[in-house]
Amino acid sequence: MLPANVSSGITTRLREVQEVLAHLKRIEAAPGKPEAAEVRLLRGLFYVHLYGAFEYGINRIVQSASEHIDGEAIPHRDLISSIGVIVLNAQFNAVGQSSTQNQWSKRLALIERRHSNEVASIGDGMIDFQNVWLKTLEQIFLVFGISKPAMYDVTKSGYVLELTDTRNKIAHGRESPQEIGMKRRSAELQLLYDAISLQIFYFLDCFNEYLAGKEYMANAV
Repeated sequence: MLPANVSSGITTRLREVQEVLAHLKRIEAAPGKPEAAEVRLLRGLFYVHLYGAFEYGINRIVQSASEHIDGEAIPHRDLISSIGVIVLNAQFNAVGQSSTQNQWSKRLALIERRHSNEVASIGDGMIDFQNVWLKTLEQIFLVFGISKPAMYDVTKSGYVLELTDTRNKIAHGRESPQEIGMKRRSAELQLLYDAISLQIFYFLDCFNEYLAGKEYMANAV
């Protein structure tokens, strides 16, 4: 199981976002009425705030799961093959950077380590997602060997796309927060918030089940 502070930390971040949304609902004009620039700006910045909580939650869950696996000091040979993507990262890099004449020896060394009794380790910096898309979530599940769907509800996938894409538009200057804030009212932002918060806690539940069942162990599958 993941430490309790992972769930509590995520809850705190999401509560802060919900407080901003509650404030928006209080100051938002009725449909069709003129709106203050502050309201439009706050709606746009809401995407940045919610995305921050989303990225934080996904990173904390995966980082904590990695620390749990590392803490068990498991030999390479006893881990499922897909986790080799991260525990053999240095060896994959060595193969890619080696000269032509050293390619075979580097590949052999990688295969030997994969089947060795040497303790595997997920290196620092391996888990730090800067842009979390639906594909990111799917790849995380594939690498860790989690067989469940990456989304709690596939029909909600569009919310992840909308959140990450809109946040990037604002962060990279392609659109201003005020422009974004003209497109959605607080009721629609509430639906976005609900979908993203459910997705984070679904991810948390999946990893808790995964760790409890030791599904990262080769003999568990």
